[in-house]
Amino acid sequence: MPVSSEYRSQTKSLYIAQVAEYLKNHLQYIHEIGFKGFDCSEKSLNIITTWGQPVKKQAPDLKKIQADMENCSLCRLSA
Repeated sequence: MPVSSEYRSQTKSLYIAQVAEYLKNHLQYIHEIGFKGFDCSEKSLNIITTWGQPVKKQAPDLKKIQADMENCSLCRLSA
């Protein structure tokens, strides 16, 4: 039975979230025991907590898109 692309995408997202959670916990642990081999600051740990979570997408700036297209000459529509 073939696996749907939606299922694969959900599985991949779950796997990434699990890896991010494991990494966050491990970095937190080594920070607590005083390991200084690399940056385990609160800022870094806060950044890691957002890994694997959906990113809020911003709507494109229509004025920027219009400005980018103004001088386009890649196809016949520019004539």
